[in-house]
Amino acid sequence: MVISEPLIRLSSGSHLFVEGGEEPRARSLGDSRSSVWFSYRKYLEEPCVWVESNTTTLSILSSQAEIGVGFVLILSMFSWQRNIIQTFMYWQVLKLMYHAPVTAGYHQSAWAKIGRTINPLVHRYAPFLNTPISAVQRWWFR
Repeated sequence: MVISEPLIRLSSGSHLFVEGGEEPRARSLGDSRSSVWFSYRKYLEEPCVWVESNTTTLSILSSQAEIGVGFVLILSMFSWQRNIIQTFMYWQVLKLMYHAPVTAGYHQSAWAKIGRTINPLVHRYAPFLNTPISAVQRWWFR
């Protein structure tokens, strides 16, 4: 016996008729069992399970990427595509995420890693940057 995929056709009045091994039945387009739902389950269930089981890793990577975008915006200030307001507002959002309880742990660990990497280099090769960095840190921790 050959079993084929159900044939789904759209009728007038926004109902789906599913024809297959059983008698045709009408479903509303808003029904969670429509063809879109079947396609979702078929192709995206495994990645969704992976995302749900690795939320901590994804949150750490997300916070690092967000901080990286902030530094790219600072670098873009030296190009012809500079946007001072966008950069300032994005850094305000980063500051908010640093202090917000939901994302604070991830952002604080990312900033600690950046500090462990950058601070020895600044102290050794560019001690004149200590004053501006401390001013930025005072603004950040307000």
